[in-house]
Amino acid sequence: MDQILFFEIVTENRIRVLNGGELKEYETQEYLNGDLKSVTNNFLMVITPFCIANSYVLKTIDHILTNTKILGVAIFFPSTLSSFCFETHTILFLTVNMVHKDEIKEEELSFTDNVTSPVHTQELIKKKIESENKVNCNVEIIINTSFSPTYSQNVSGNLNEVVHDVFSLINRIEDKKNLASNIYIRSRSEDLKILFQERLAMDLCVGESYGNNQIKYLKYLKIPSYIKEASVVFESVREDPVLIGACLAAKIKFIDGQEYTRREDFFSKDYKDLTIH
Repeated sequence: MDQILFFEIVTENRIRVLNGGELKEYETQEYLNGDLKSVTNNFLMVITPFCIANSYVLKTIDHILTNTKILGVAIFFPSTLSSFCFETHTILFLTVNMVHKDEIKEEELSFTDNVTSPVHTQELIKKKIESENKVNCNVEIIINTSFSPTYSQNVSGNLNEVVHDVFSLINRIEDKKNLASNIYIRSRSEDLKILFQERLAMDLCVGESYGNNQIKYLKYLKIPSYIKEASVVFESVREDPVLIGACLAAKIKFIDGQEYTRREDFFSKDYKDLTIH
């Protein structure tokens, strides 16, 4: 697995890089303008959200291949990799973050907030998330192994607006009960993740799903312990379903199957083996 450089596009300004089991986060330009000549990996796996433009992804790959000796590249969505980790054919994959802040910490609460207890503190954090922050949610949906570009989209607004939009998406899907039983929420803020789950449950209670196809509950996916312990999974990522899935997919794609786009094909703009949206 040390042959593979894992390059995750978080936003157009932030990336995460997994190399030899070491996971680091960078500003995109800081990394791309750094010493790429020192990269000795043979292969590149790019992980990109569906909402990132193809042109940006291809430009980034071009820059990396130009400045390294990497032999081949493959692209995956976070939702696809997570489906490998969770061993599911259907998944509602949500990446939820605040636009201006990643997390509100206790020390950021002012004295005028009258913090009196841990419970009160959490309530104040919730209020600040709801009132002071715009929320962005990248929705990726896979149904019966097929990625659904129709329903996968990026939504933003205040927390209640985003939750309402997500639930409206779920209700438009024919097999929505199955989808609602295979949810994973990814967030840089644990407070926001918990609050988002609470709001989804509230929308379920007042939703417009009726009849035999009514959604009766929401179920969140958990990583199987034997998947975490797989020999190809780096210890540093064993709680991250996207990077666990990346390790599993990398073995199949690069090592066993050799199903990737070679650098010479990429530079000749032959993308037939490069899975991009």
